[in-house]
Parts: sequence; C-alpha cells; structure tokens
Amino acid sequence: METAGHRRWPPVDTSHLLDPGKTCQQAVVRADEARLPGVDDQRILLAARYFNRNNFIVESTRGLGRRGALPPLIAQLSSKFPDVQHYSARALYRLAANSENHARIRVEGGIGPLIELLSSRHEPCQRGAVMTLCNLATDANNCAAMAQQNAIITLVMLLDSDSVPVARYAVMCLTNLAAVDSNQVPIVAAKAVQPLVELSKSKDLDTQRYCGMCLCNLSAHPDNRRYMTTQ
Repeated sequence: METAGHRRWPPVDTSHLLDPGKTCQQAVVRADEARLPGVDDQRILLAARYFNRNNFIVESTRGLGRRGALPPLIAQLSSKFPDVQHYSARALYRLAANSENHARIRVEGGIGPLIELLSSRHEPCQRGAVMTLCNLATDANNCAAMAQQNAIITLVMLLDSDSVPVARYAVMCLTNLAAVDSNQVPIVAAKAVQPLVELSKSKDLDTQRYCGMCLCNLSAHPDNRRYMTTQ
C-alpha cells in the first residue's frame, strides 16, 4: 500500500488564545447547569456561549475533558435551540484541537450527535459539527467510528453545500478519513470523486488545496486509481 501521498490536516491550535480572567471550573459549572430542569432558554444559550468562549484557555484544552465538561456539551448538541447546538459544537471543536480529548469525546458518545448535526438546516450548526469532526478525524479510532456511523455519505453530500466554510471543512474531514486505508474505497463508493473534482475549481484557494489533498489520499488505493482514471 502506498502511503507517501497521505496527508492529514492537523487540529486547529487555540492554545495561544488566553483568557486568564475565567477559570476552567466555572466553564464546567455553566455548561452543566444548562441541563437542569426549569432552566430558561436564555440561560441555556448563555451557558453554551460562555463555555465556547472560555475553553480558549490553555488549561481548558488540556484538562476540561477530565473535569466533566464533555457530557453536558454533548447533550446540548441535541438541544431544540439551534444557537445552543451551534455554540456547543464550537466548544467541542476547540476541545478536540487537543488530542487527549479525542478518545473521551468518542467514549462519551459525541460522534453520533455531531454526525446528526451535519444535516441541520442551520448553517452555523453544520459548520461547527463538521469542524469538530475534522479535528476528531486525526485519530484513527475516531475515523473508524465515523465510518461505522455513516458519516462518509453525509460528508460527501456537504461537498455541494452553498456555504464555502462547510464545504471546505467537509473536504478536510474526508481528507483525514481517507488517510486511513479502510476508508479510501468507501469514500469513492459514496461518489465523492466528482464533487471533489468540481470543488477543486472553487475560487477559495484553501478549498482547492484540500481537494487535492483528499484526492491524493484516495489515490493511494489501486482500485481507486483505476476508477479515477477511467471516469
């Protein structure tokens, strides 16, 4: 198997964005209180926004996964309020920039709700979910879990999104998934090649680059090479 062409997009590093006036524990409390019965909509939204902002702290990206933050955030992905879903997904995206949270988010059941959120009619929700999955897909075990939960088909559909960021992050996520040999044929089988070729003509330079990276990973499999050169 050829591996030289494999490229995996690294998680976005947020450790340089500091907010020393807030504490890690405050963020957990605010996120957790959003699950309490009788909490009004505004407090739920404020909790999600607070956590999203607060987890910029270096200590947060390193340790919030051990402090009980993940269950409330994952629960909020299924909120009836799109803004809460959006900010919870963004918080998880930032936490997923730290590799020590990759397995924790999977074990806590976060991958399924994130995949569901890809189908949201609310563009910020889609964007937050696909950004988080992109970071999580730098972990091979998470790649396997995403494939098992049918993320590939939904991600391929997002390649046709009218939102440039959503389409770009869908390509990035597929690029990471395609770095795992077992995902290369399923991605092509999901009819990803033609949308990737079309998207490579995007006016967005980053989108062009990631399409090339994704096609590069997919072409590592001999069956895919035959398909890509005869279609």
